[in-house]
Amino acid sequence: MRRAALIAFALAAMPVETATAGSSCNGGGGSSGGGSSSGGSSSGSSSGGSSESSSSSESSSSSSTPACVETTDVHGYRECTKFGVWGTNLRFPSLILELGTAVRQFANPLGERTGTITHGDESFAYRVIGPRGEAAPAMDTALVAQLRLGAGLGHGFYIAVDGEVGGVTESAGSTEMTSSAGAHGSLDFKQTTVSLASGLGVAGLRVKLGNLQVGAEAAGGFRAVTYNYHSKYLACEQTTTLTAVMPVLEARARAALWVTPFLTVGATAGKSLIDDAWLGGIYLGAHSRTFGGQ
Repeated sequence: MRRAALIAFALAAMPVETATAGSSCNGGGGSSGGGSSSGGSSSGSSSGGSSESSSSSESSSSSSTPACVETTDVHGYRECTKFGVWGTNLRFPSLILELGTAVRQFANPLGERTGTITHGDESFAYRVIGPRGEAAPAMDTALVAQLRLGAGLGHGFYIAVDGEVGGVTESAGSTEMTSSAGAHGSLDFKQTTVSLASGLGVAGLRVKLGNLQVGAEAAGGFRAVTYNYHSKYLACEQTTTLTAVMPVLEARARAALWVTPFLTVGATAGKSLIDDAWLGGIYLGAHSRTFGGQ
């Protein structure tokens, strides 16, 4: 009986295994077909993604222009536009702007002058005596501020216009009264301040030697010196002004250091070609083109 039961159980189990096997085979075929379909779909998707990525990469590379160009296989070895090349473009004029200060010494230009001063109903005569005519004339010393506007002409040549304003710190002139005292005493008459203004045209040549720039120039124009005198008689006070205009012609030497491609710090020294006048000063220069276009 036990044997019969086992045979019956085995026979009952056999259809179940056959059904399972058939189910597994159909599922496998379905799964295989599904896998093939999925693989085809995946392959198409992958191909499409690759195409889109390639198209995007080509669009990106074509829309942007590299700043530098690789010339060899060595990473980082590139050829780029040199710094300051645009500064030599002829569309940019070579302009010069300089601000400086200088000490000038020149012969007193007054010579000998006479005049009168009126206070109320009384007039007083005076005389101003300059050092001109002496064997070694005394010099007036002035401190001036300088402004230059210039332009480069090429090959190191340039032209400029210089303006100066300042004051005389030491004057060699003297004054004296030539009339007698008034009804109420004498007149107090003395020199107070002396100012000057100059306008000069300049032409020169400059040469760049590394970071140093040296040059020579000639300057010519005029200088106006104004002498102010204060007079007092009783409670009445007034100012008298005398102005002397003198020609200027001088030769100068200059040297400057390029602290940046557009800025220079320099010094100048000059000597008059007319008399014993001289000057010495320092300046800060700005240029519209790198290294002055040189």
